[in-house]
Amino acid sequence: MHDVVGCRWWRRTRVAIRRRHRLARGERRSDGEQRYEAHGVLRIATRMLYHRARRPCSRRRGTARRSRRLASMQGELPGFAPAPAIRNLFFALAPAPATRAAMAAAAAALRAEHDPHGRWLKPARYHLTLQFLGEFAQVPPDLVARAVAAAGGITLPQFDFRLDVVGSFGARRMPVWLGCQEAPAALLQLHDALGRALARHACRTHGASRMVPHVTILRDAEHAVRRPLAPPIDWHVEEFVLIDSQPPEPYRVIGRWPLA
Repeated sequence: MHDVVGCRWWRRTRVAIRRRHRLARGERRSDGEQRYEAHGVLRIATRMLYHRARRPCSRRRGTARRSRRLASMQGELPGFAPAPAIRNLFFALAPAPATRAAMAAAAAALRAEHDPHGRWLKPARYHLTLQFLGEFAQVPPDLVARAVAAAGGITLPQFDFRLDVVGSFGARRMPVWLGCQEAPAALLQLHDALGRALARHACRTHGASRMVPHVTILRDAEHAVRRPLAPPIDWHVEEFVLIDSQPPEPYRVIGRWPLA
């Protein structure tokens, strides 16, 4: 096989050398040679475009983000409909103003001392996800109704926990977050109870079955981060919320459910 490939390469090389010699002597190229060169240019251009389309935008941007960007560009072309906006629906803990301010201060300190670069989230978007219900072009009203009914059956007491570590996930769009070295039992109980209630109301959830409590403060980081959070942040949980998110618009809180 290698001999065959080598012979073909050598024949093409000799043809190219002879053609260059004729051009150097001022001889005219034949029509066949012109067609051959035009075909070669087209083939090279096609191959370059193919590999360019397959190449990731960067190490930090994943396929989903690239697809959304191309879809938004397609909507600007004549004859194409605008790409639908992506909406995220999820249950979460929303920090109180004082807790949110402490998170913003921790993010600012991390950025000043150990900046991993990337896209920093605004403090207004800080939250701790409990259950993720999915991405939608338009949130189905029947799903919202079933999710609201499921949340109404949760009867658990208020609790406190502490954010004491800065970490990251090893994903293409590497997020950096504030989290817990050990997940608090009360938070896991709320996560599990809400998951069971959603299942009873035929609401499908997405994500890992084991909860890793975290509040994302940065996306698309250039490198991983793992360090203690000093000072730690105490969080008193009085309620959980259902959020409809359509970046970059502000969160729309669909409902709130206080804990006993």
